[in-house]
Order: sequence, then structure tokens, then C-alpha cells
Amino acid sequence: VVFKSESIANVSHHLPALDIAEKEINESALDVQKHHIKVAELKRNFVILLEELNYQVLEWESIVEKLEQEKQKREIKE
Repeated sequence: VVFKSESIANVSHHLPALDIAEKEINESALDVQKHHIKVAELKRNFVILLEELNYQVLEWESIVEKLEQEKQKREIKE
């Protein structure tokens, strides 16, 4: 390749290194994007888990309340 401009010719030998740097930056950006997707998925799963645990606690509270009521009824009969 013949360049008419001397400044373009002086810079052109850096192009392979710039291409490599650009590729590395793009790969790093892709890694960051993949990590962000994983973190977002973990966050969604954590929220779902917390909701399920909350429902489980409510169910246990209901069971305990019923058992306490039954216990009180038995104590009154005695």
C-alpha cells in the first residue's frame, strides 16, 4: 500500500497493534456484559427466593397459630 501523505504512512504501521487493542477492548466489554447479565439473573433469582421464603413463613405462622388455638381449646376443656 502506497500512501500519498507521509503522516498516514507514519501511522499505518501502528494499525495492527490498534486492531489488536480494539479486539481486546471489545472482548473485555463482552466479558463485562456477560458478567452483568449473570449478576442481573442472580438478583432476579434472589428476589424470587425471598418471595417464596416470605410465603413459606406466612404459611408456618398460620400453622403455628392454628396449633396454638387448638392447644388453648384443649386447655379450656381440661
